[in-house]
Parts: sequence; C-alpha cells; structure tokens
Amino acid sequence: MMARAPSSLAPHGPDALPWAGLAPLLPMHLACDDQARIVSVGPTVSKMLEVPPDQLIGQPLFDLVQIKSPQLANSFEELCAITGQRLQLCLCSAPEIMLRGVISAWGQGAVLSLSLGLNFTQGIARWALHMSDFPHTDQTVELLYLQEANTAVAAESRALTERLFTARALAEREALTDPLTGLANRRALERALPRLLSRIERPFALLHIDLDYFKAVNDQYGHAAGDLVLTQVGRILRSDIRAGDFAARLGGDEFVVMIANAIDPTILADLAARLITHLEAPITVEGGVARISASVGIAISTDFAQDARAMLQAADEALYNAKAAGRAGFAFAAPPQLGVASPVAIASSG
Repeated sequence: MMARAPSSLAPHGPDALPWAGLAPLLPMHLACDDQARIVSVGPTVSKMLEVPPDQLIGQPLFDLVQIKSPQLANSFEELCAITGQRLQLCLCSAPEIMLRGVISAWGQGAVLSLSLGLNFTQGIARWALHMSDFPHTDQTVELLYLQEANTAVAAESRALTERLFTARALAEREALTDPLTGLANRRALERALPRLLSRIERPFALLHIDLDYFKAVNDQYGHAAGDLVLTQVGRILRSDIRAGDFAARLGGDEFVVMIANAIDPTILADLAARLITHLEAPITVEGGVARISASVGIAISTDFAQDARAMLQAADEALYNAKAAGRAGFAFAAPPQLGVASPVAIASSG
C-alpha cells in the first residue's frame, strides 16, 4: 500500500481547479494522482510523446519520464520529496534531450511542469515545436522568437545576397552584350581573346567581318532599317557557328567570330564563303529590300602566340586587303614574321 502523500502534496480543498483547466495554462505538463497515474496531459507533452492525450490517461508517470536530478524518483512518495525543487529529467522516448521541470501539489496528486531549458533548439527541432506549443510565460517563447527572428533575418540576408548576385551577374552580362544584336561586345572580346590565346592546346581562328554596302542601306532606307539589318546579321552569325564558338559586334558594322579547334585553311575558307553567302541574302525592310555583303579577314591563333593585339591587327589588315581586292571576299593574315597579309591568300566568296 502506497503511503499517504506528505502535506506539501495534500489536497487543496474543494475549490481546487479541475484537471482540464491545466492544458491552456501549462501546455507542457503531466499531472498524476497519488498512485502516480496520469490524469492530465498538456498538448505539447502529448505532441512530444507522439501519443494522443486520451491514450496517455491512466498510464504510469514513470513509464513516460525519467527524473534524474536532484535525485532519482520512481514513486509518488519520491516525487513528494522533491516538490518545488528544480528537476532534470527526460522523456523515456527521447533520453538524449534533457529537460527541466518542477513538481507542484495539485489536489490529491501532483503536477509536473516541463521546460526545454538550454536544449530548446534541439527540442524544437526534435519535436517540430512552435511558439503556440509553449505557455506565454515560458522563457522558451522569447528564445524561440529570437531564433525565428534570426532565421528570418538570415533568410532575408540570403535572399538579398542572391538578388544582389543575380543583379550583378545581369549587369555584367549586359555590360558584355551588344544590346542591338544580342552578340558579345568589344569589351567581351577583349576579355575572351587573351583567355583563348592562353590555351595553347586549343587553337582557334579569328574572323574579322566588315559589312559591305551597309552605308547604302542606311542612306536609302534610314537608320531603323540599318538596325534591322544588323539584328539579322547577328542571327546569321549565331546560326552559322557552333555553341562553343564566339561572336561579337565590335561596333558599327564590324563583327568578330572566333572558331575553336579550327585552323585548317580549307575549312576556314569554306566557313568564310558560307557566311558571306548567307549575309548576301536579301532582307526586307520598310520601304524595300536591303542587300549587303561582307569582307572577312582570317587570323589563326598558332601564328600569334599570346599576342591578342597582334592577332586582331593582322585580321584587320587581312580584312582590308579583302576589301581592296573587290569586297565580298576573304583573306588570310600572314604570320607576324612575314609581315602583312599575303595577296595570294585573298579569295572571293563567289
């Protein structure tokens, strides 16, 4: 026969609150009778035990919790001995998380009020607890509020960083893009050319393209028609090169194409001729049909080591040699040691 509870756990009289009144006041409580059987369970404790409250009623308290400090307690009498003291305990189902608690007298039994204490972060994560799972007077609410505030601030900070990164990447991309044609611009070429030249194991060809008869289009049909023609040139260059190749508008009616792993003059001559043929296709503009052509100067990276300026200059000289030979043609640049582009390298697309 279990001994009668000490006076500290004696009944508080007929005006004592019913067990049902504990839940809203103490969502983290377990109440037991003088046989240490559960008579009331707070909703948060039920959530932590992962058992509905009605299924916990009548179960032995010590099947659910283990009181470890200030002394072990395995009976109602031993609970009485530690009334009002600060307890350290754990749920039997989660012994890895130490809780805090205090025992108080309540009617013929006792109420064990729980707190996560310093392990609130671990407990919140373990049982997916929220602010509504704690009494408003529990310090955990403040800690949880601070944690949620910090989480929100960190999330906003990450989002801001991502927005800034995206905006910076967009601004950099726009700074390296010709707005009219969508091709790379001169700045992008100045970045890409030295990088490609430094990869000696991956030779490439540079085609410097200048449109022929473009001024006549502007003069006859206006600058809007000229912009339309330049836009179409951008489309042609993109469609005629591979995904890994590079196309840029230097400004006005000048363009550059860099073709990776292509240094065979026969292949490059075929490419230049094909580009010129495609650029000569009539383009419908407001007021009529525009017709242009192109002259192309070709330089091969293996002739220029890592001298980007020399390679561009050689391609430019080859371009104007092609123009001087009658336009609508292409010319290969001579290696630097041989001087200017060789006249025998000049060819017409026709």
